Amino acid sequence: MLPTSEAEVSPRNVLQFLVRPDGVVEVRRGESDQVQPIRADDVERVWRLEAAQNDKLVAAVQTDPDAPYRNMIRVLDGLQAGGAERISLQMLRR
Repeated sequence: MLPTSEAEVSPRNVLQFLVRPDGVVEVRRGESDQVQPIRADDVERVWRLEAAQNDKLVAAVQTDPDAPYRNMIRVLDGLQAGGAERISLQMLRR
């Protein structure tokens, strides 16, 4: 059974990944308004760089409802390869 508890996480400890339908992944750090578009193949590299600077980092993956399932899986695979241990998954609400 998967854990379902919610924990309070400081926004500065959250790295958000938005999976778009076109395969582009938007990365946003904490509460920043700045968005960095990357390829799904770059998720591991981005995660490793950010996690090296913040050992409390949590990956928040939001997937657009129109995004193919494989796009979300590529992001999750990149996070796993990068050693992410704390991941939040959500469907993007419009």
